[in-house]
Amino acid sequence: MSEITKLPRRPSFGAVGQRISVVSNYYELTAWPKGNIHHYDLDLNEVPIRAQDRIFGLIEEQHRDKFGGVKPVYDGRANIYSSRALPFDEISLEVALPPTPVHRNEQRWLVKIKKVAEYPMSSLQKMLEARGPFDANCKAALMAMDVVLRMVPSKLHFVRGRCFYLYLKEGSRDRKTRGGVEFYPGYFQSIRPAGNKLAVNVDISAASFFQAVNSASMAAYLLGRESPENLRGRLSGNDAASLGRKMLKLRVKTNHRGEDKARIFMIQGVTDQPCDQCMFTDREGKELSVRDYFEKFYNKKLSYPFLPCLIVNRTRKIYLPMEACDILPGQIYKKKLDPFQTSTMIKFASQRPEARQQRIREGIQRLNYNQNEYLRDFGISVAERPIVAKARVLPPPRVQYSPQSDEREVKPRGGSWNMMRKKVNKGAVIDSWAVVSFCNPKDLPRPAVGRFCSELANICSNHGMVVNARDPYMATPVNPQVSGQIESALRDAYYRAGQQFKTAPGFILCILPEHNAKIYGEVKRVTDTMIGISSQCVLSRHVRDAKAQYCANLVLKLNMKLPQGINHVVAMQQVPFIADRPTIVIGGDVAHAQPGSRAPSIAAVVGSLDKNAVRYGGVVKSQESRVEVIQDLTAMVMQTLRNFLKATGYKPERILFYRDGVSDGQFAEVKNTEVEAIKKACRSLQADFNPPVTFVVVKKGHHTRFFPMTRDDADRSGNLFPGLVVDQDVIHPFEFDFFLQGHSGLQGTCRPAHYYVLHDENNFSADSLQSLTCNLSYTFCRCTRSVSIVPAAYYAHILGGRAKYHVRGGWSESSDTDPSRSGKKSGGSQSGVTDPTSTSVQPLVDVKCPPNIMYYV
Repeated sequence: MSEITKLPRRPSFGAVGQRISVVSNYYELTAWPKGNIHHYDLDLNEVPIRAQDRIFGLIEEQHRDKFGGVKPVYDGRANIYSSRALPFDEISLEVALPPTPVHRNEQRWLVKIKKVAEYPMSSLQKMLEARGPFDANCKAALMAMDVVLRMVPSKLHFVRGRCFYLYLKEGSRDRKTRGGVEFYPGYFQSIRPAGNKLAVNVDISAASFFQAVNSASMAAYLLGRESPENLRGRLSGNDAASLGRKMLKLRVKTNHRGEDKARIFMIQGVTDQPCDQCMFTDREGKELSVRDYFEKFYNKKLSYPFLPCLIVNRTRKIYLPMEACDILPGQIYKKKLDPFQTSTMIKFASQRPEARQQRIREGIQRLNYNQNEYLRDFGISVAERPIVAKARVLPPPRVQYSPQSDEREVKPRGGSWNMMRKKVNKGAVIDSWAVVSFCNPKDLPRPAVGRFCSELANICSNHGMVVNARDPYMATPVNPQVSGQIESALRDAYYRAGQQFKTAPGFILCILPEHNAKIYGEVKRVTDTMIGISSQCVLSRHVRDAKAQYCANLVLKLNMKLPQGINHVVAMQQVPFIADRPTIVIGGDVAHAQPGSRAPSIAAVVGSLDKNAVRYGGVVKSQESRVEVIQDLTAMVMQTLRNFLKATGYKPERILFYRDGVSDGQFAEVKNTEVEAIKKACRSLQADFNPPVTFVVVKKGHHTRFFPMTRDDADRSGNLFPGLVVDQDVIHPFEFDFFLQGHSGLQGTCRPAHYYVLHDENNFSADSLQSLTCNLSYTFCRCTRSVSIVPAAYYAHILGGRAKYHVRGGWSESSDTDPSRSGKKSGGSQSGVTDPTSTSVQPLVDVKCPPNIMYYV
């Protein structure tokens, strides 16, 4: 451990694999400030929030002479940075805001600028040369240069963090989706260390915004209708209240008085009454409706008088018809996208490698760095071509199946293989099972269900599972809309299957009429926490058309959901760290509620249960909202270690922990807290139990991409081959990190996982950790292909998402607190009302499934 970092230093660069060169989306800074960057605080206490985004532009216009020829930059909040000291340490300036559509009169405010710090760029240079730490000065200097980068885009485009987005008034229909949402294309840019250099990471981006449409149309979209005409007739109280919540704080521009007299307002709510019944007293003292007022004074006959009015000023009681207001562009949609919106977003944002590279090149031209007056003032220049990085492609491992297979061992090609002529490595036993259909029997007759079950049993048997019960107990079809029917049907099927086969069923097959989160969530809640049995949901359309390939996919899930089942393993010689000594692989993640919710977060930990590290037991707990550190990790790891001991008969001699979802700024806190929690868990199990621990963070939320130099380096999708490792040129100057693209591309451009070692008592070499992590990526149980992140972290992520169905008080598809909710403290009711502002941490309902089954896959 070096004095310049508290994290492990890179032991060496890796050497295993075929050496290639790849094109990155990093552009080297060929020049950057060598002196100090000066930091000033901008005091805007007197300036209302609505005007703060314009204030620095006004300061530049009205007080340019005060800056002595220096071009400072502003971060949009309270921070100003300059390349040279300004002529003052503290100054007060009066700023005038001319009349606007929001305020008709000129407004004046007093702002104060005060120097607070200087950041020596020599600290950054020393860090890049591995002669100094990545300290607060380095962080501040990089942050300041990021502000310089986005100064010009912030004046021209909609900025969100390090991204800026382009509003295209006309364009592809693919940008729009239901619910009044549309997607803006954009670009991400950030300065970061790249080996011993600094570089700008440039990537394409996309974000969801409210559509810039008439407010009446927006109301229809938000209520799931195609146009305002579909809302004709009085809205229900629930619909009006829903609109009030969904349109709250949206900015609108009036359209009934012409462009010159247009006003801009922020929506504060909607009226209970429609326009033609919303009464007020006009300037002549007469009482009339909003509809009649607009017809009388503006000669505007409303097309949608049946819609409620927008409340744009509660104090002055200003109500406007929806059709008289247009939604302004550039307003971010912050709620979680529903599955359909998400699918549309993926299609819009997904770009094949060649197209993505071209878009990035277009972004570089649009940014025009070397003509940027602010960059020039700071002495920053950017290379025109991206950095070409040294890389390697690791060989795939040998994947092994049962000795009874016609083809026991397979070497994947392009990150994938198939199940033809193969039996699972270890087949689970099906002695008893049940089927519950939630479909109308007219749409899915009982004989069709029987044919599907027969095909499924045959395929399970063909692939090596031991099927002693070929004909399941088939329950009477259930209407899921009737309250309590799902739970009672599942309980009844469990007990009746047990009676029929004289042993408890291993799983319940549930047939759903369509993708329905409410039915699915209730099935999982009941089977996971009430009965304690694995469940497998299938859609009715797959049951009607019983295909062998679909049933084979189900085999991969069912075999792991039952005790002892193992689908495939990697040859032990290729995972020596696990094979040589008893080793437990643990994965951890924290799932947070959607933006704006203060509901508890859910921590999930999984741990391997066998010598091959392919079966994982799981533990979940709720914790304080938005806290990324796993707060009860000691207890969770203790349970994980007990599960390993019970499954194998011995304690692990080594621990390898893969942690998902940690940002760079949280490394120190997570390392200090969670590594000690793991150590404490070991000591709690036995006083002298102290196995060496390696703790690795897995990051997917980054914008690093790699592209092939030649066509020979790419697969059919244009992506680089799976097994790609990059641990030079675009990584940390001296800490132990690397990029690994363990999977092949199915859609768009592959995003490599970024692995960062925070603690290492097992003394991994670069090659040993990279090869182990890559080979483990071939052990994910649900498919016959390698996956993008190591399965331990992947399973923890899946388990955290599954636990949203285990909250006390029940789960709702429309809950604002998905993926976790706080419920009422009374644990018995399943219809509790959630308070999204509650900060209390409600415990999850305990999972009754035994720890040796992977019920969550």
